[in-house]
Amino acid sequence: MTDQIIAGKPADEKLPPQAREIVKAVRATHGVTLDRLATKLDGKLKTKQPVKRIISFYMPRLKKGGYLKVAHAKKQEPRSKKIHASAKAA
Repeated sequence: MTDQIIAGKPADEKLPPQAREIVKAVRATHGVTLDRLATKLDGKLKTKQPVKRIISFYMPRLKKGGYLKVAHAKKQEPRSKKIHASAKAA
């Protein structure tokens, strides 16, 4: 599983146009991965740089401002560890 980008507060006029587009796209999805967000924004952001680079540039500002949040995916234990843990408990 990968981290999910989740919407916080709505975009406002203080944000640059590219940052506003990022927030709008996340708000429309109810949680999205970085890869899916980049795909969704491809062609919508006016830039010569890769879309992921633009998203990565604005992410700290958008998180600090409360516009976006990142829900970190929980790492699953390998199945073999679960089996060993249940065998020890028995």
